[in-house]
Amino acid sequence: PPGHLRLSYPLGLQFLFHNRYPAETLIRLGRLPVLLAGLALLALIWRWSASLWGEGGGLLSLALAALCPNLIAHSSLATKDILLCLAVVAAFRFLSQQRWTATGAALGAAVSTNFIGLALLPVFLVLRPRAERDRGRPLPFLLGGLVGVVWLAYGVTHLDLFWKGIQMSVAGARHGQEQFLWGRYGDAGWRWYFAAAALLKTPLPTLGLVAAVAAVWLRRRGWTDRAQWPLLLPAAVIFLVASWSRQQLGLRYILPVYPLLFIWAGQAARW
Repeated sequence: PPGHLRLSYPLGLQFLFHNRYPAETLIRLGRLPVLLAGLALLALIWRWSASLWGEGGGLLSLALAALCPNLIAHSSLATKDILLCLAVVAAFRFLSQQRWTATGAALGAAVSTNFIGLALLPVFLVLRPRAERDRGRPLPFLLGGLVGVVWLAYGVTHLDLFWKGIQMSVAGARHGQEQFLWGRYGDAGWRWYFAAAALLKTPLPTLGLVAAVAAVWLRRRGWTDRAQWPLLLPAAVIFLVASWSRQQLGLRYILPVYPLLFIWAGQAARW
């Protein structure tokens, strides 16, 4: 492997290239759970959309997701991005069903996958039903599920890595690194990076449909429908946090926005 990789990822490279099994076999096996997570994500998108907009809406959302080149590409890689999408969508689906422990567990899975999940915690607190918020009843179950999954992921002896990971993520978001956009290099990031990336890497029919749904949603004062908040608020938070960060290395940083918007766009089937 290249020299800079040997210096940056010694343990991973030792596991990959000095194992009793060939590296190709390990990578192939590593892709399998991500592929299964991608299929589970499609099923969840269909189920949630169908519960909101009917079977037609579910099929429309499913088609948008199944034909999305970004979701297809990341579902074939041994990376964590599709796992994050699945955890985020599951967390807000459970929240909409008021299943508090499952909500916390899914949020814990999101946080264990990518620390951007921590930015979603205030969204959960805002979206709790008002009656439940006044009594404060769901909070212990939500936090219990979150802490339990993080503890399982890191173990008691490695919780220090969790805090170090948060510190490294914050440092990376503040300082950035060398990146490229439209013929320009820089390390300070661009506030419009992800907007430009989404416009360039999202199929035009999908962009047109989402724009049409947004126009109808504004005209019909769709923000009064609280059932849509668990879709739009986390998508907005992820997009804004990623845009604020100076670490902008591809569309995968906002990948969970896509399934949430696809579920939301399923309402077009009811027109």
